[in-house]
Amino acid sequence: MHHEAEPISQEWGFLSPATESEANLMRYAMAGNRMAYATLFGRVFGRLWSLAYLMLHDARTAGEVVQRAYSLGVERLNSHPPEMEPAAWFCLLTLEICRRAQRASEDRAAEAVKMMGRHEVVTLVLRPEAARQLTVALGFLTPVQREVFLLRYVEGLSYGDIASILNLDAAVARLLGHQARAALRRNVGRDFPDAFPS
Repeated sequence: MHHEAEPISQEWGFLSPATESEANLMRYAMAGNRMAYATLFGRVFGRLWSLAYLMLHDARTAGEVVQRAYSLGVERLNSHPPEMEPAAWFCLLTLEICRRAQRASEDRAAEAVKMMGRHEVVTLVLRPEAARQLTVALGFLTPVQREVFLLRYVEGLSYGDIASILNLDAAVARLLGHQARAALRRNVGRDFPDAFPS
């Protein structure tokens, strides 16, 4: 049975938002097709929101980060490295924005500590509802271990993509991933990392 190729839609400028590959959508977007960019971003939106939420522990802030990632992607569209998967590139942008938000939050917290006494700071920290097990567990990791863990086990990126995003050697990224799993096993429990196979 012979199938003819689906005609290119005049409205979209590419075959179909449902069937087009992410790589092709990125090519169309880089050529100026805004609908291709919006379609591509729509595919990775949930992943980016999850990454931002796990990094920052706040749903509203995660939404703001993803909105900024959309805009930053538009600004930097022509700097997308051709060897990097589009989803990994969007994770890179999201991670960059999360890091900036974390630094700003740490700066605000340091200012708050200067302005209040120790008892008030402890009360401020204890007030929010306790985070879920994963969020707590991530607190046992160094910042770079946390980033590798999230990119590998939550986003499902390869160690090669993680190395590109974090500007590391792939072997170092793999080592950090294993160290993160080991730290979780030590600090949370032996069964916890089994949910995240190597």
